[in-house]
Amino acid sequence: MAYHRGLDSLRKNGWRGSGFVRWDHESNRYFLFALNQLAVISREIGDYAEAERCSLFLRQLEPSWDQLQIDSL
Repeated sequence: MAYHRGLDSLRKNGWRGSGFVRWDHESNRYFLFALNQLAVISREIGDYAEAERCSLFLRQLEPSWDQLQIDSL
C-alpha cells in the first residue's frame, strides 16, 4: 500500500515515471524505504523476481542507495 501511494504522490508532484527520486528530499524517503522493504519481504517469502525488480527500481531511482545504509525511518 505504501508503495502504491508513494507512486501516486510522486506522480502528483510531477514525476513522469523516470528520473531520480533522491533520498536527500525528505518527502521521498517513505516511498524509497517502502520500496526497499518490499524487496526485502519479497526475498524472504521466496518471490525472487519481485525482489529483484524492486531492488533494480530502487537503485535506478536512487543510485546511492547502497551507500546510504538505511535501516529504519
